[in-house]
Amino acid sequence: MASKRGPKGGTEPIGGTPGEGRVVEVATAAWPGHEPCLELIERQDGSHAVRFLAYVDGQPHLGPLVLEEGAVAALASALSSAPRLKALLARLVSARVVRGEP
Repeated sequence: MASKRGPKGGTEPIGGTPGEGRVVEVATAAWPGHEPCLELIERQDGSHAVRFLAYVDGQPHLGPLVLEEGAVAALASALSSAPRLKALLARLVSARVVRGEP
């Protein structure tokens, strides 16, 4: 279940495959009409996942996350306070895959 209060991180359980987890890091950007958000989820088994979403009026938006160019820059700046999330996303864009690293 996602948070009903907007992107806070750390306190809300996250359901879904491959199991329960919690949000441990969050990067968000205030943007007209919605708040793009990247969340690092830590599963009970120690694995990690990234959730890409947007909040509208404090509620998770159910559609796909679409990022304007300016929002990409704002999220990149927000990642400075989420080092594990930033490292995982860096692996995504560099195509460097290391099993077992968050």
